Amino acid sequence: HGGYTGITKTTRQLLEYWQRPERERRLFFCQIEAMETAIYIAEVANKYGDSWIENELRTFNEDANPLLYRIAIKMATGSGKTVVMAMLIAWQVLNKKANTQDARFTDAFLVVTPGITIKDRLRVLLPNDPNNLYRAMDIVSTDWLTLLQETKIIITNFHAFQLREKIAA
Repeated sequence: HGGYTGITKTTRQLLEYWQRPERERRLFFCQIEAMETAIYIAEVANKYGDSWIENELRTFNEDANPLLYRIAIKMATGSGKTVVMAMLIAWQVLNKKANTQDARFTDAFLVVTPGITIKDRLRVLLPNDPNNLYRAMDIVSTDWLTLLQETKIIITNFHAFQLREKIAA
């Protein structure tokens, strides 16, 4: 309702692109709302008196793992979490490309999955994959997709981080 006050020009363009009425495949309202929440926390909250949100998130992160700042978005089964992941990647990368000095954004991602099946399913997050969601769900325009193809995305499962026993040969 506030007209997205305080967001970047790139973010505004993405939100308008995602919500344009002539879209062939409309995004779910919950996907837009998830993005609006992430965008508010990253771009707006500190500017308009809601810095308590980031402060609390930082406190929770410090308690859990002081070296890894993270934010979680909870969504129901079937609500399109993978599409939101693609939207988050697009939002981050395109803003980083627009302003490389802005530390709020990144162009490198590590996606950790609970298993091999899900890892394989998430290949659609790779902009170079022939079945990528950026094109299939019209997350970005063709011009933006070209920019996305320069990003670094690693998709692995949590097993890659487990300690392994070394066997003497």
